[in-house]
Amino acid sequence: MSGRKIKQQIYTRERGGIFHPTAGYDTIAISEDLDKAFVKKYLHPICIYTPPKALSSCGEKDGSLYPEALTIIQPETGDLIIGQAVHIPRDFTGQRSTYFMHNYIIPQECKQEWLKNPARLFQLNDFITSYDRDMGHVLPESDISVGEEKELLANNNELLLELGISEQIFKQLLFAVMSSVSGKKMVYIALNAELQDYSKVARKLLELLFHYLPYSYRGKLGALTFSSEPEGKKGINITFFEPGTLNIRNRLMEKQFIFDLSTGRISGVAPLEGQDHEYLDFACMQLVAGEKLDDFYEFAERALTGFTEEDKLEIASYYELTAIYQTAIYQTLSEGNSGFFEKNKIGFLSSLLKFLQKDKAVKRDLEQLFIAQMQEEKLAMDEATATDIIRAVMEFNHISLHADGLSYIINTLKHYENDPLFHDIWKILEEDPHTYQHLIEFIHEHPDYGWMFNQYIDEKFKSLRHVENILDSLSHLLVAAPFLLKNSWFESQMIFITADAVGDAINPVKAANLVKDYQLDGTEFTSFKERLMLFTEIALLDGVNLNNLTLEDIETFGRLTRNQLSESELKEAGVLAKYKIMTVLHDIFRSPTLPVELSLKSLPFCSREQVREVLKHLLENQFSPTYFQHLLAAFADEDGSYHYSQLFGYLRKYADEQTALLFIQWTAKKVGNDVHYQRELKKYLLSPKSIWQNKDVRKELLNVQSYSFKKLIKEIQHETASPVVKFFKKHAKP
Repeated sequence: MSGRKIKQQIYTRERGGIFHPTAGYDTIAISEDLDKAFVKKYLHPICIYTPPKALSSCGEKDGSLYPEALTIIQPETGDLIIGQAVHIPRDFTGQRSTYFMHNYIIPQECKQEWLKNPARLFQLNDFITSYDRDMGHVLPESDISVGEEKELLANNNELLLELGISEQIFKQLLFAVMSSVSGKKMVYIALNAELQDYSKVARKLLELLFHYLPYSYRGKLGALTFSSEPEGKKGINITFFEPGTLNIRNRLMEKQFIFDLSTGRISGVAPLEGQDHEYLDFACMQLVAGEKLDDFYEFAERALTGFTEEDKLEIASYYELTAIYQTAIYQTLSEGNSGFFEKNKIGFLSSLLKFLQKDKAVKRDLEQLFIAQMQEEKLAMDEATATDIIRAVMEFNHISLHADGLSYIINTLKHYENDPLFHDIWKILEEDPHTYQHLIEFIHEHPDYGWMFNQYIDEKFKSLRHVENILDSLSHLLVAAPFLLKNSWFESQMIFITADAVGDAINPVKAANLVKDYQLDGTEFTSFKERLMLFTEIALLDGVNLNNLTLEDIETFGRLTRNQLSESELKEAGVLAKYKIMTVLHDIFRSPTLPVELSLKSLPFCSREQVREVLKHLLENQFSPTYFQHLLAAFADEDGSYHYSQLFGYLRKYADEQTALLFIQWTAKKVGNDVHYQRELKKYLLSPKSIWQNKDVRKELLNVQSYSFKKLIKEIQHETASPVVKFFKKHAKP
């Protein structure tokens, strides 16, 4: 439908109509621009009148005794349809009774004017009850004249008393109507009223209910003021039915809201006593006072801006909005907080946040109310709810970052400075980078609160033992607040904590490597990273056990060290010695062609011995030609010779046959003429289960191009020969 003009339609039984030329029920006149498809889809289904059984069963002919039936529906087109059906004792034949229905179609563009004025809607008396078809099929568009509206609220107590509706029943009725609009259940009402006045009384009750229905519900509600029995109709939420016609055996009725006021029977809605129903209580309080709720409804509409139609029909939302509205009213009147906030602070703040999530620009009053609560409370003093309230304040900071929010958190932290809750609140703050960053920045800019941050940092890192965990926590801090590195205390703490973890690590080298790979982008972090690596390297040296080193550790150390450590930085002699040893180890493995003995000369005696022990340990599982010179150097003495006995003992323990052969061939060229070498080699080869037992190995050893070595091998060969072989060799002819 389009345009602001109100259109009309008339429906009855006649000799012919717009849709059917033959006699019967049909639309007999409509406004010129009224879409016929609209008429058939939405108007024809509601053009029904069922006369009271009490009158029709006895053939009552007096039409004035029959109640009219007012119908209101609001189809998905957005239009508002208001119609009235009346009983007609005789139709055009004069033989049968019929009914006559007149509908107004109010376009969506102007229906709010009607919905916000219940008197205009339910006191409308501009319906016609007859029409001469000779006037044609076209009805004019209308500007309905309502006439003088009567004030119903001032006399509502009389109406409720007359109908036997207590405050409790009114609440139940209001709840049922709201539930029906937002759900699928129907509301059926039987009035204790005379039939001829039935619809008039029903209109008054509907008007009263409308006064206490939020606008969103008004915009969906459909009603019928009279039906001969409770019967569901599309688009109708409330049906007033003829008393005495309820079939209590009808199982479908068990699922509906039934208010049979003629008998006092109410079903389908639970009693509301003993429960909190903020909105219903508020509405009933205004009902008793004869006051309207338009200001509240405007407030609710504003609060629900941005929400879906379904959300706007959530009864729970109006319960929440009632608490918010009444609290706001109390504050406006400077009477302090209402009981709603004190009773459920978390729920109250959560409700505010819920409505502030969308289109907050038009909800300045809600924002101010949240701020007012923080200003009033100043801090979360109740331990049981403190963390939840802090979460609510953090969420509010996302919506509207405000100094009062940060002040509230600061005051709460200060209040719990000696309580475990202090650290629990910090953990919650960490979950929200937005608030977390602004809070740290605030503390950074206000040195008086520095103790609070220091206490937090001490506790946060106290339980962290692994470098990766420390660096991860540090990253989160610096992402939120890179300016922290301007805080000398914080910078020093992070360096010392990280260095301590490196020194205490099971493998300090790997731990230090994590620090080396730690990424901090930005020139502002350069100085910090350099200092961090300096102390990390010192901690590594302090914590490393040389006897547990691996080749990988030595290679990693070479990548880590900047070769810039000085004796002034390495104040402890043991740490300085380790540094030099690690440097030499890295050098000799980085440059395998460089004689190991040459590198060792730079070290004092005790350090050289340590290097040799490290080499022995390192090469236990790395016995290969690549490291033969390292192995030989590991058994060197200070006189330029070697501990051959230990060397061949090591060989026997860790080398397989092939490697042992290769090592002997290699050393034969290096030190083969050394009599000490030859003596220990001979002992080794003559020992049980040596490689000499392998025939192929013996052949290989005989091929070594060294006279002295060949002579040694032949001696061993002779000594190990069998007696028979020795006899023949002795007596063989030359």
